[in-house]
Amino acid sequence: MDIDTLNGLKACPLFKGLSDNEIIDLMHRVQYRVQVIERGDLLALAGDPCRHANIVVSGEMSAKIISSSGRLVRMDLHHSGQLLAPAFLFAKDGHYPVTIEAEQTSRVLRIASADVHVLLEAEPRIAMNLVGILSNNISFLTKKMGMLLMTVREKVGTYINNEMKRQGTSNIVVTLSRQQLADELGIQKYSLLRCLHELQEKGVIRINGKHIDVDPEETFVDLFEKQASKTPQSLAVADGMRSMTYGELSHHSDVLAHQLIACGVCPNDFVVVKVDHTIDFPLAVLAIHKAGAAYVPIDLDYPEERQAYMLDDCKAKIVIDEQFLAETDFNVESDPVDLATPEGLAYMIYTSGSTGRPKGVMLRQCGLRNYIASMVDVQELTSADRIALHRAFSFDAHIQDLYPVLTVGGSLHIMPSEIRHELQGIRDFIINHGITGGCYTTSLGVLLKESGPLPLRYLAMSG
Repeated sequence: MDIDTLNGLKACPLFKGLSDNEIIDLMHRVQYRVQVIERGDLLALAGDPCRHANIVVSGEMSAKIISSSGRLVRMDLHHSGQLLAPAFLFAKDGHYPVTIEAEQTSRVLRIASADVHVLLEAEPRIAMNLVGILSNNISFLTKKMGMLLMTVREKVGTYINNEMKRQGTSNIVVTLSRQQLADELGIQKYSLLRCLHELQEKGVIRINGKHIDVDPEETFVDLFEKQASKTPQSLAVADGMRSMTYGELSHHSDVLAHQLIACGVCPNDFVVVKVDHTIDFPLAVLAIHKAGAAYVPIDLDYPEERQAYMLDDCKAKIVIDEQFLAETDFNVESDPVDLATPEGLAYMIYTSGSTGRPKGVMLRQCGLRNYIASMVDVQELTSADRIALHRAFSFDAHIQDLYPVLTVGGSLHIMPSEIRHELQGIRDFIINHGITGGCYTTSLGVLLKESGPLPLRYLAMSG
């Protein structure tokens, strides 16, 4: 056995835990051959009988299927040490589910099915390793089947996210042509181009040739202010008692942000927000972002001990409560301020503490920006939407309702505390304010859905 073949087998998970001598001794018990396959040549066509275990010794072999456009598209790429279609080797009347083609000149070690059984009987570790391989194969196929059920946007988004993880950067390089990428995703090229164009128009990505930058410089503050400049007189937030237009919310948050900075708040500092379910919350949050800081919501109903722990743990510079806001003069002139950056912190929200002490979970502005873009896209939000904010500010689910609608010119309607736990009160609020969407707990969402007609365009449920 030559050294390249041995190295290929050592890299194969089927022989995990075996020494060089053990591998050589085992392979002497069976018949095998190493086949050289030139680039572009096929090892097998989909539908061919699967009678051999095929291990890539060197090179690259791709597994391909027929796409909706009629082209062969790559499902997976196999490198040195990988086993091709292992599950089908043991299936009754097994046939290759894919076409296997050489991406470059490759060497493949082929062992007949009967000899594979000899290896399994001779070495228990090989049998256990095969179980692990088949388990991973099932997980891989499950993910691939999930891809088939995705929309075009979900497929493109999944591809971009996977490439970010693989390349270790938010500025990814796409080596495939647009047609090749469309084929790999199983979509039409026109659909791919339209999706990429829409994502770029919304500021989610930037495209420069083969480079896709998914870390744009804009933050929520940029998106909000851009909208405020377009529709300053449009309703932005309301809570049943008070309301603010986009222009008013922009001005008030500038005033409050300057006050926070004057009190010593610096970028990435934490500022606690302790207010009731009113428009004071989005006002405080926007001001904190403009000051470059991150907010920490604390529920007024939390036990004193929990509140004290969170205050001590986060080392907040300032606590914004009703008294702090009451002492702020919002009638003064104020210059615009925006110290938010993509890498800056947006918020820290504490876990429930069910497994011990509550832990603060932080999110950066760039992460929040990407989440907003995805929610605007998924919920198809427009300036006509009127979103109800029912969830507690202390749970991260509130960001689904709070942020996205304020970037498209719609209005946010904060549900008063006194009706948040009353089904009829919630129904009346939705109907009276013409609410078109919102996020609720699953149990409450089901009750709302079954309670009768509502003007909702969508109803999101979680938790």
